Formats: sequence, C-alpha cells, structure tokens
Amino acid sequence: MGWDVSQFERSLLSVTDATRALYVREIQRFIAWSASRGVNLPELVDRSHLRLFLAELSAPSGTTLSRTTPSRTTPSRTRASGRTAPGHTSDSTSGQTSGHTPGHTPGHASGQASSSQSAHAELGPKSAATIRRILSSLRRYFGWLAQTGRIDHDPTANLSAPRGAQRLPRVMNADQVHQLLDPAEADAAHRMTGDPVTDARDNAILELLYGSGLRVSELCGLDAGSIDLAQRSVTVWGKGAKERRVPISEPAVDALHRYLRAEVARATPQPGPVGGAMVDPREPRALFRNKRERRITARDVRRIVDRRSSEPIHPHTMRHSFATHLLDGGADLRVVQELLGHAD
Repeated sequence: MGWDVSQFERSLLSVTDATRALYVREIQRFIAWSASRGVNLPELVDRSHLRLFLAELSAPSGTTLSRTTPSRTTPSRTRASGRTAPGHTSDSTSGQTSGHTPGHTPGHASGQASSSQSAHAELGPKSAATIRRILSSLRRYFGWLAQTGRIDHDPTANLSAPRGAQRLPRVMNADQVHQLLDPAEADAAHRMTGDPVTDARDNAILELLYGSGLRVSELCGLDAGSIDLAQRSVTVWGKGAKERRVPISEPAVDALHRYLRAEVARATPQPGPVGGAMVDPREPRALFRNKRERRITARDVRRIVDRRSSEPIHPHTMRHSFATHLLDGGADLRVVQELLGHAD
C-alpha cells in the first residue's frame, strides 16, 4: 500500500484550509526525505527513522546524518485494495524480485536522486517551534494511519521534539494601555483620522482587543448580530470553529454605542458596486468595515494599532496584556483560559 496522503487530507474535516495545506506540505516533505533513504512505505517507518528526520531538521544546512535503511521486511499481510504509493506503478508491489530493498520502488533511481537533493535542501536548520509543528503534523498523520488500520502501530507515539528557548510574550504596562485607549488631547489630535465614524470604529476595535482579549481574526469575523450590548457580551468563533461568549467591558460597551450611533448618520450602502467592490446583500453584515465597505482585515487592524500607538505594538500584544492583567488582579487561571478560548 502507499502513503494515502490524499485520503488523509480528505479526513481533515475539522481544520481550516490553511491548516490542511500545512499538514499535507509537511507530510510530503517527510515522504520525500524518506524516499531518499529508501523508505517508500509507511509500514517501514519506525521511531529511529523519525528521530533521524527530526535530527536533520535541527542540523546545520548541508549536514546529512547516516542511518541504514530499516532492516524490517514489508509486512506479510496485504491490503485487499492493492493500492500503491501515489505516482508509483503497480510493479512497486513486487520490488524484491528486482533486487530492490522492500518498499523501494523499481525504476525510480533517477528520480530518487533529485528527490534526495530536494528533500535535503528543505531540511535544517529549523527552529524548535517549526520542528514541533512538523512533528505535530506527523503525529496526526501516523495516528490516522494506525486508526484506519493502514499500519500496525503509530511510530510517533511518545516521540518528543526539542522545546527550545521560550520567549515571554510582551505585555503592555498601565501607562501604555492608558495612552492607547485614552490618549491625551494633544496626542489624540494627530492619531485620529478626522472622520467621526472611522475614529469611533477604531476606538471600539481597540477596546474589544484589550477589554475582551479577542484574537484579531475573531474581531474581524464579528457580524452586527454578534454583539449583545444589553447583556454586555459578544459571541465569537475561535480556533477550530469553536463558539464562545465573552463579556464586554464597560468602556467597550460605551465605545460600541458611540460607533453604532455614528453609523446611523451614514447612509446604509445599497447592494451593488461600492468603492469599486461588490457588496453581496446575502452576506451577514460585518460589524467592522473598511473604507470600501468590506469586512475589516487583520492588516486593517494592524494599521489602526500602528496609527494610534506612540510605539510599535502588535495587536496580539493587547490580548496577552488582557490575560496578564486579569491574572495580576487575582482572576482564576481557568477562567482566563476560557475567556481566551484556550482548550486547556
């Protein structure tokens, strides 16, 4: 049987398109590297093979670590489907008759040389975070192979990756928060756009980022119906398409009231071309929109923070600050995790 990457990709129903593409890319990287080592079947992958792969990811560029091809033979039990690895001919199932290592595809030697060069060109040195991400992809893939009976056991079980040095996230102090959310009149003059609706929108965005600890993606995805000002709460869709309800701070409620009132004076755009773009009347009304009346983007949010802050601050810093300031104020860790939408 082959690697069945396409079937694995179709099984990923609970992840985003970007995450699915990342899984497939990392697995294909591993498959190309494995082919350069004469391992063309997932049944031949063991812990030592995976450890060697992870070691080469962290090795300096151009370094190739050595290990003999796994001595195990192809498992005797066969699959009824008779599937072969993608791109291989059916002759690969009888590779031993041509004097090749089990799992080594006959007639593939020339392609293997270029595959080896390509695989090694993509390896090392990788950061510890990147190695952990790649290992996570491999765990998901080999776990799926084991669960679906394609392999006898999961070789990634209990396999660990280097943690590396951990950088503490930056946290804003009280003065920085005050300057960003309540700037002095002299400072505010050159940081505002001069448009009442835009300035009110920006105030509401900053208050939600800090006061509710929203991710930028969550804020950009808010619809007009996501906000319940009477209950002082907002419903957001976090990672993994998980919905959660988050309280809104009093300053954020006030900022949202001012923003919504300011919008009343602006005529509701009609379906059709707006600023060179088409607005689909069937789409939910976005809470925050840009000048083209399209849903606000992460880049728009970054520009707002850059314009309103006197020093470089990443929008995600406001989320870290929200959590840290709550904990410093005596909030329970588990409550803060739930507010942030962390699974654990």
